[in-house]
This record gives sequence, structure tokens and C-alpha cells, in this order.
Amino acid sequence: MIKRDLLDIEVSQINRYLQCFDSNKTPWASLSPTGEAILIHNYPLPDGYHPDYLNMAIVVDQYPMESTKGIYLLADTTNRSLLNQLKDKFNVFRDKGFHGAPSISGYDWICIGYLNGWRYNVDQPCKGDNVLKILIRFKGILEEKS
Repeated sequence: MIKRDLLDIEVSQINRYLQCFDSNKTPWASLSPTGEAILIHNYPLPDGYHPDYLNMAIVVDQYPMESTKGIYLLADTTNRSLLNQLKDKFNVFRDKGFHGAPSISGYDWICIGYLNGWRYNVDQPCKGDNVLKILIRFKGILEEKS
């Protein structure tokens, strides 16, 4: 399989996962035009987060050889209060990335991923590590009590 086919599988898996949420806004995922990021729109957040959804980008430029290196959120006024809440659970940096993550001007970077042992299974993409599992982990961390 080529990278684009594998990323299409990821996007399809993420869209199936997003259909499980009962949300005011319909969540959905797509691949960026360049194929270097998975874009997730209206990702529903657990109760207590305001806004209760977010739009994010997950850079997949080294996929599937390397793990994604975090989640990117547009650094705008809508996300500012949300980012203050996320800082309680994650390391968040403005215009910076660490662990090999690119810095993207105008975006905040949230540290989450497989920094110590990405094991992607090309023959069975659903069985190894993948982007969907990172999203599920992200949601799990958000739901943890502080």
C-alpha cells in the first residue's frame, strides 16, 4: 500500500469513530490537500470544556514510518480559553513543537503521541498503532478527573 491509501484508511476509521458521538455539531475528518495532515472538524469534548468541540490538525508527514507528534490547534480567540483548560492535562506550546514535531506559526501544539515506540502494522492498519488510537487516548486523558 502507498502512503495515501494508508491515510485514507486512517481517515475512514476516524470518521466511523466520530459517528459514535451525540453532538450539536457534526464531527468529521479529512485529509489535507497536501496529504501532510489529517484535519478533524468539530471533535466533541467531554462535559466541562468550553467550547465543547475543537478543530484540530494532526501532522502525518512522516507517516507511517513515524508516529504523529501531537495535535495542532489554531491559536485564535475561540481556542484561547479551551487551551487554558487543556494545559491542565497536556504540555501546550505556542508556535513550537518538540520531539521532532514541526512548529507551525499561528498554531498551538499539544504534546501527545507515541514518542517511545510507534508500532504501525502496514498489513493490518487497525491492529497496530494508528492516529485513531491517539485520538481515543486524547479523549481518555480529557475525561480523567484532575
